[in-house]
Amino acid sequence: MSLRTPLEIGLGQYMGRYYDSLVADTPAMTEFVERGLAKSIVWVPGRMVDDVEKMIAEYRKNENDPGPGLSSRLPAVFVALAKDFLPAPPEWGVAVGAPVWFTNPDDPEQRAFKVRLSFNEYRGQIVFISPEPHSAHSLATQFNLYANGARRFPAVYEFAGQQHEFEAVLETIDIGAVSTGVDQKNLTINVADLTVRVTVPIFQAPKDGEDNDGKAAPAGYPVVIDVDVEESFLPFRGAP
Repeated sequence: MSLRTPLEIGLGQYMGRYYDSLVADTPAMTEFVERGLAKSIVWVPGRMVDDVEKMIAEYRKNENDPGPGLSSRLPAVFVALAKDFLPAPPEWGVAVGAPVWFTNPDDPEQRAFKVRLSFNEYRGQIVFISPEPHSAHSLATQFNLYANGARRFPAVYEFAGQQHEFEAVLETIDIGAVSTGVDQKNLTINVADLTVRVTVPIFQAPKDGEDNDGKAAPAGYPVVIDVDVEESFLPFRGAP
Protein backbone atom coordinates (compact mmCIF):
# COMPACT_ATOMS: atom_id res chain seq x y z
CA MET A 1 0.00 0.00 0.00
CA SER A 2 1.42 3.38 -1.03
CA LEU A 3 1.18 6.58 1.00
CA ARG A 4 -1.56 7.77 -1.37
CA THR A 5 -3.69 4.60 -1.34
CA PRO A 6 -5.58 5.33 1.93
CA LEU A 7 -6.74 8.66 0.50
CA GLU A 8 -8.00 6.99 -2.68
CA ILE A 9 -9.80 4.31 -0.67
CA GLY A 10 -11.29 6.90 1.67
CA LEU A 11 -12.51 9.08 -1.19
CA GLY A 12 -13.93 6.04 -2.98
CA GLN A 13 -15.89 5.08 0.13
CA TYR A 14 -17.03 8.70 0.47
CA MET A 15 -18.39 8.60 -3.08
CA GLY A 16 -20.09 5.30 -2.27
CA ARG A 17 -21.95 6.94 0.61
CA TYR A 18 -22.91 9.80 -1.70
CA TYR A 19 -24.30 7.25 -4.15
CA ASP A 20 -26.34 5.63 -1.38
CA SER A 21 -27.84 9.02 -0.50
CA LEU A 22 -29.12 9.82 -4.02
CA VAL A 23 -32.80 10.48 -4.62
CA ALA A 24 -34.14 9.77 -8.10
CA ASP A 25 -35.97 12.68 -9.74
CA THR A 26 -35.74 11.70 -13.42
CA PRO A 27 -36.17 8.38 -15.26
CA ALA A 28 -32.42 8.29 -15.91
CA MET A 29 -31.72 8.90 -12.21
CA THR A 30 -34.05 6.05 -11.30
CA GLU A 31 -32.01 3.67 -13.46
CA PHE A 32 -28.76 5.14 -12.08
CA VAL A 33 -29.59 4.54 -8.41
CA GLU A 34 -30.81 1.00 -9.15
CA ARG A 35 -27.78 0.06 -11.26
CA GLY A 36 -25.31 -0.32 -8.42
CA LEU A 37 -22.22 1.60 -7.38
CA ALA A 38 -19.68 -0.46 -9.34
CA LYS A 39 -21.41 0.33 -12.64
CA SER A 40 -22.19 3.97 -11.86
CA ILE A 41 -19.12 5.72 -10.39
CA VAL A 42 -15.66 5.06 -11.83
CA TRP A 43 -12.08 6.16 -11.13
CA VAL A 44 -10.12 7.71 -13.97
CA PRO A 45 -6.40 8.59 -14.00
CA GLY A 46 -5.40 12.14 -13.06
CA ARG A 47 -7.44 15.32 -13.29
CA MET A 48 -9.41 14.78 -16.45
CA VAL A 49 -10.74 18.21 -17.39
CA ASP A 50 -8.65 18.21 -20.57
CA ASP A 51 -9.37 14.56 -21.31
CA VAL A 52 -13.09 14.23 -20.67
CA GLU A 53 -13.80 13.06 -24.21
CA LYS A 54 -11.04 10.46 -23.95
CA MET A 55 -12.35 9.24 -20.60
CA ILE A 56 -15.88 8.92 -21.98
CA ALA A 57 -14.57 6.96 -24.96
CA GLU A 58 -12.68 4.60 -22.65
CA TYR A 59 -15.71 4.22 -20.39
CA ARG A 60 -17.87 3.25 -23.35
CA LYS A 61 -15.53 0.34 -24.02
CA ASN A 62 -16.35 -1.16 -20.61
CA GLU A 63 -18.40 -4.31 -20.57
CA ASN A 64 -20.74 -3.47 -17.75
CA ASP A 65 -23.27 -5.97 -19.03
CA PRO A 66 -22.39 -9.19 -20.86
CA GLY A 67 -23.27 -9.47 -24.52
CA PRO A 68 -22.50 -7.74 -27.81
CA GLY A 69 -22.61 -4.01 -28.44
CA LEU A 70 -22.06 -1.03 -26.15
CA SER A 71 -22.96 -1.87 -22.59
CA SER A 72 -21.68 1.16 -20.68
CA ARG A 73 -24.55 3.12 -19.23
CA LEU A 74 -25.29 6.77 -18.64
CA PRO A 75 -25.64 8.73 -16.40
CA ALA A 76 -22.19 8.13 -14.95
CA VAL A 77 -19.87 9.85 -12.49
CA PHE A 78 -16.10 10.02 -13.00
CA VAL A 79 -13.76 10.68 -10.05
CA ALA A 80 -10.11 11.69 -10.29
CA LEU A 81 -7.25 12.99 -8.14
CA ALA A 82 -4.29 14.92 -9.49
CA LYS A 83 -0.94 13.15 -9.53
CA ASP A 84 0.70 16.06 -7.73
CA PHE A 85 0.03 17.71 -4.38
CA LEU A 86 0.77 20.88 -2.46
CA PRO A 87 1.59 21.37 1.22
CA ALA A 88 -1.56 22.29 3.13
CA PRO A 89 -1.72 25.87 4.46
CA PRO A 90 0.12 26.39 7.77
CA GLU A 91 -3.11 27.08 9.64
CA TRP A 92 -4.26 23.54 8.77
CA GLY A 93 -1.05 21.82 9.84
CA VAL A 94 2.72 22.13 9.68
CA ALA A 95 4.80 19.16 8.58
CA VAL A 96 6.51 17.21 11.35
CA GLY A 97 9.85 16.49 9.69
CA ALA A 98 11.73 15.18 12.72
CA PRO A 99 10.61 11.69 13.83
CA VAL A 100 8.57 11.62 17.04
CA TRP A 101 8.00 8.63 19.28
CA PHE A 102 4.61 6.98 19.50
CA THR A 103 2.96 3.85 20.88
CA ASN A 104 -0.45 2.70 19.73
CA PRO A 105 -2.63 1.98 22.80
CA ASP A 106 -4.33 -0.82 20.82
CA ASP A 107 -1.03 -2.60 20.14
CA PRO A 108 -0.94 -5.69 22.40
CA GLU A 109 2.86 -5.69 22.15
CA GLN A 110 3.07 -2.01 23.14
CA ARG A 111 5.93 -1.47 20.70
CA ALA A 112 7.52 1.96 20.34
CA PHE A 113 7.93 3.37 16.84
CA LYS A 114 8.59 6.72 15.24
CA VAL A 115 6.45 8.75 12.85
CA ARG A 116 6.72 11.83 10.66
CA LEU A 117 3.70 13.72 9.35
CA SER A 118 3.07 15.50 6.07
CA PHE A 119 -0.02 17.69 5.61
CA ASN A 120 -0.93 17.48 1.93
CA GLU A 121 -3.49 19.12 -0.33
CA TYR A 122 -4.75 17.25 -3.41
CA ARG A 123 -6.78 18.66 -6.30
CA GLY A 124 -9.58 16.50 -7.59
CA GLN A 125 -12.44 16.54 -10.04
CA ILE A 126 -15.81 14.90 -10.23
CA VAL A 127 -17.53 14.74 -13.61
CA PHE A 128 -21.28 14.23 -13.89
CA ILE A 129 -22.31 12.90 -17.30
CA SER A 130 -25.84 12.36 -18.55
CA PRO A 131 -27.61 12.14 -21.91
CA GLU A 132 -29.81 15.05 -20.80
CA PRO A 133 -29.19 18.09 -18.58
CA HIS A 134 -31.71 17.37 -15.82
CA SER A 135 -30.01 14.22 -14.54
CA ALA A 136 -26.54 15.82 -14.69
CA HIS A 137 -27.94 18.75 -12.71
CA SER A 138 -29.48 16.39 -10.17
CA LEU A 139 -26.21 14.48 -9.66
CA ALA A 140 -24.23 17.69 -9.19
CA THR A 141 -26.79 19.34 -6.91
CA GLN A 142 -27.08 16.30 -4.69
CA PHE A 143 -23.30 16.05 -4.44
CA ASN A 144 -23.16 19.67 -3.26
CA LEU A 145 -25.78 18.88 -0.62
CA TYR A 146 -23.98 15.72 0.45
CA ALA A 147 -20.68 17.59 0.81
CA ASN A 148 -22.41 20.17 2.99
CA GLY A 149 -23.46 17.44 5.38
CA ALA A 150 -20.35 15.27 5.18
CA ARG A 151 -17.19 17.29 4.75
CA ARG A 152 -14.82 14.76 6.35
CA PHE A 153 -13.91 11.14 5.78
CA PRO A 154 -11.28 8.81 7.23
CA ALA A 155 -8.01 7.81 5.58
CA VAL A 156 -6.77 4.62 7.25
CA TYR A 157 -3.05 3.74 7.19
CA GLU A 158 -1.91 0.27 8.21
CA PHE A 159 1.35 -0.25 10.06
CA ALA A 160 2.62 -2.97 12.39
CA GLY A 161 -0.67 -4.83 12.19
CA GLN A 162 -2.58 -1.78 13.42
CA GLN A 163 -4.90 0.62 11.64
CA HIS A 164 -4.20 4.31 12.14
CA GLU A 165 -7.06 6.60 11.15
CA PHE A 166 -6.37 10.14 9.98
CA GLU A 167 -8.95 12.65 8.82
CA ALA A 168 -9.32 13.87 5.25
CA VAL A 169 -11.24 17.12 4.77
CA LEU A 170 -12.84 18.77 1.76
CA GLU A 171 -11.51 22.32 1.64
CA THR A 172 -14.89 23.76 0.63
CA ILE A 173 -18.40 22.43 1.08
CA ASP A 174 -19.99 24.72 -1.52
CA ILE A 175 -19.10 22.70 -4.60
CA GLY A 176 -20.80 23.71 -7.82
CA ALA A 177 -20.49 22.12 -11.22
CA VAL A 178 -19.76 23.91 -14.49
CA SER A 179 -20.14 22.84 -18.08
CA THR A 180 -16.90 21.74 -19.72
CA GLY A 181 -17.74 23.04 -23.14
CA VAL A 182 -16.92 19.62 -24.54
CA ASP A 183 -18.85 19.07 -27.74
CA GLN A 184 -20.54 15.71 -27.41
CA LYS A 185 -23.88 15.16 -29.08
CA ASN A 186 -26.71 14.30 -26.69
CA LEU A 187 -24.49 14.60 -23.61
CA THR A 188 -24.40 17.00 -20.69
CA ILE A 189 -21.05 17.08 -18.92
CA ASN A 190 -20.60 19.06 -15.70
CA VAL A 191 -17.36 19.23 -13.73
CA ALA A 192 -16.93 19.93 -10.00
CA ASP A 193 -13.47 20.88 -8.73
CA LEU A 194 -12.53 20.04 -5.19
CA THR A 195 -9.52 20.12 -2.92
CA VAL A 196 -8.89 17.44 -0.31
CA ARG A 197 -6.53 17.91 2.61
CA VAL A 198 -5.18 14.90 4.45
CA THR A 199 -2.51 13.98 6.99
CA VAL A 200 0.03 11.53 5.56
CA PRO A 201 2.04 9.62 8.19
CA ILE A 202 5.39 7.98 7.50
CA PHE A 203 6.02 5.31 10.11
CA GLN A 204 9.48 4.08 11.10
CA ALA A 205 10.66 0.88 12.78
CA PRO A 206 14.25 -0.18 13.55
CA LYS A 207 16.19 -1.14 10.44
CA ASP A 208 18.20 -4.33 10.12
CA GLY A 209 21.16 -4.07 12.45
CA GLU A 210 19.59 -1.42 14.67
CA ASP A 211 18.79 -2.11 18.29
CA ASN A 212 15.20 -3.26 18.80
CA ASP A 213 12.95 -4.60 21.53
CA GLY A 214 12.91 -8.17 20.16
CA LYS A 215 9.13 -8.25 19.92
CA ALA A 216 6.98 -9.47 17.04
CA ALA A 217 7.88 -8.08 13.62
CA PRO A 218 8.17 -5.32 13.03
CA ALA A 219 10.08 -5.02 16.26
CA GLY A 220 9.91 -1.67 18.00
CA TYR A 221 12.67 0.52 19.32
CA PRO A 222 14.12 -0.44 22.70
CA VAL A 223 12.63 1.52 25.58
CA VAL A 224 13.38 1.91 29.26
CA ILE A 225 11.03 -0.32 31.23
CA ASP A 226 12.65 -0.26 34.68
CA VAL A 227 15.06 1.94 36.60
CA ASP A 228 17.13 0.78 39.58
CA VAL A 229 18.57 3.48 41.85
CA GLU A 230 21.60 2.40 43.87
CA GLU A 231 22.71 4.57 46.80
CA SER A 232 26.48 4.81 46.49
CA PHE A 233 27.18 7.31 49.26
CA LEU A 234 25.61 8.88 52.32
CA PRO A 235 25.21 12.66 52.46
CA PHE A 236 27.55 14.52 54.85
CA ARG A 237 25.53 15.43 57.92
CA GLY A 238 26.93 18.89 58.11
CA ALA A 239 26.13 19.74 54.52
CA PRO A 240 23.87 22.77 54.10
